[in-house]
Amino acid sequence: MASLTKAYIQQHRTTSHTYAAFGKLIIDAILDEAEAAVGTNSVNQLNVQIDFQVTPYTDKDCLRICISKANGETWCTNQFTDDVYKLD
Repeated sequence: MASLTKAYIQQHRTTSHTYAAFGKLIIDAILDEAEAAVGTNSVNQLNVQIDFQVTPYTDKDCLRICISKANGETWCTNQFTDDVYKLD
């Protein structure tokens, strides 16, 4: 497996296609976190922390970006195919 380096990220930054499906997943994760944090209360503003993992994805020579959701699921995309999939 390749190491994640600044050069690897820069090399693969311009090979992105579309991130529409993963973008929706990010918005859903943010809203899930917001709902959990607010609970039955009411707030004027809320800061939400979301964890992402970035790794080399050597099977497709691209980057894999994963998000961990509040329910414990981890969803990923790789920039080469724009696939969105759940890690088991």
